Amino acid sequence: MRGGERFGSFGLATPPARHAIPADHAVALLKSGAAKPGSLLGYGNGRSYGDTCQNQAGSVVDMRPLNRVRAFNAGTGVLEADAGVLLRDIISHAAPYGFFPAVV
Repeated sequence: MRGGERFGSFGLATPPARHAIPADHAVALLKSGAAKPGSLLGYGNGRSYGDTCQNQAGSVVDMRPLNRVRAFNAGTGVLEADAGVLLRDIISHAAPYGFFPAVV
């Protein structure tokens, strides 16, 4: 991720340029107690229309590297995945078994 990237989509809000921190750094901040409540905000792939990722009082955490599908039960359709999994990956695991997300 480039330094000073804007974490938003479109709309009236123009978020300031911020630096995202890696997820492992965020975990270290949480474990050490250095992260204040509400100071970390997860950022995904940046395709949520109208919802900009803004955290004036803290850091934006880049979740994209956490992109593994952990488990999928073809009988129930229950999928367990990391926070950075893309919708296309969820669909590619579930669709062959007749499952599709209710909202896309």
